[in-house]
Amino acid sequence: MEAPPGFKDRPALVNRVLEDPETGRFAVEVCYGTSQIRPMRGVGSFAIQSYSELTQMGLYKVTRFELLTTQLLPWAREIFPHAPGRGDPILGRFTNLQRIRLEQWSKAQKLIIAALRASEDGKEDGSGEAPPGG
Repeated sequence: MEAPPGFKDRPALVNRVLEDPETGRFAVEVCYGTSQIRPMRGVGSFAIQSYSELTQMGLYKVTRFELLTTQLLPWAREIFPHAPGRGDPILGRFTNLQRIRLEQWSKAQKLIIAALRASEDGKEDGSGEAPPGG
């Protein structure tokens, strides 16, 4: 059984912050980082690799984020404990250059996904080719 979120100390990128209008409570959509660096898994993988970027983000090893794998979590101290020596759980933030790099990467990923979907749609839409064995 997988441990509940918050029990494993690992970095997460916050994609969105949501507020429940009735309760005023917050939740965050995150994608977790891993130091298990394998060959890039293609669409959705974003790695922080340079020493200066790692330092600025409060990371101590090369970290890969799977941006298409997200989890919605309540913003609670049990899940996001304060970082050592800090008054909040935030280890670091993207610099402006990192934000630009992520935005460019994200646009490229969207184009790749759209091209893959269009390719798959072309195979399934009766594009004039007879199905195998047909």
